[in-house]
Amino acid sequence: MSQNVHTLHLFFEDPIRLKYCQLVFQYLQSDNPEQAERWAEKLGGADLAKLWDSDWFNHGVRAQGPGLVLNFDSSTHDGIPLQMLEELFAHGLRSAVAEVFYDQVGETERMFFEQGMWVTRQSFYASNPTLKAVVERADDDTEERAGEEDEEGASDGTKNPRKPVPVGTLRTQQDEREREGREAVDAMVGMFKDMRESGVNPVDGIMGIFMLKAGFKGLVHAALFTLVTVLLFKGFWLWMGLGLLLAVVLPLYYMSTERKSLFS
Repeated sequence: MSQNVHTLHLFFEDPIRLKYCQLVFQYLQSDNPEQAERWAEKLGGADLAKLWDSDWFNHGVRAQGPGLVLNFDSSTHDGIPLQMLEELFAHGLRSAVAEVFYDQVGETERMFFEQGMWVTRQSFYASNPTLKAVVERADDDTEERAGEEDEEGASDGTKNPRKPVPVGTLRTQQDEREREGREAVDAMVGMFKDMRESGVNPVDGIMGIFMLKAGFKGLVHAALFTLVTVLLFKGFWLWMGLGLLLAVVLPLYYMSTERKSLFS
């Protein structure tokens, strides 16, 4: 079964907060929410519901150098745990590196965080030069990778922002995408239900939607052609007549092309 594999390096403002966080996650992974709640209170009243998802599994937490390494697996729908990071930054987290391996597609996503902001790898290590040996995998040629880094990301899946972005903003955007995704699924389910109740084959209905989209595309292109030619060239009625012709021909052409692509 495909799953996403998460690795988080967490670095705190002081050793006490690090120890409290370690105890929170150790009790969470051992399914002892009462003790986890106790240490979350000592951490400053962190919300366990924001720190953990009951669907995560294969948990592991250990101290490594000056920080913690948190491991867990999740479903294929879960990416970087932004809600967890946002809550931890509000309770003593100073820096973090989050990595997700998407088993289904064999790709890795890696993001660097500093003082509650998503930052570039270069900026992160400029602020934390001693953490490079802790975070970077031993079998990587880190200097070569750093030379390959650009604003879009690095060869290991690192994503670098054009400018620092608050974790809260990322989390809000993530929630919005998930909401839109759920709404799209609900709309599709509702459409299929309406088709079934009206006796329309769902396949025929979907094909009809694609055909209407192709026809509308043809009308738009015909209208744009007519507008541009009327404004730029002489012969108003000539271009209007040609535009009307295109308004018939182009939708038919695009619909025919779309039909061939659906059945090819």
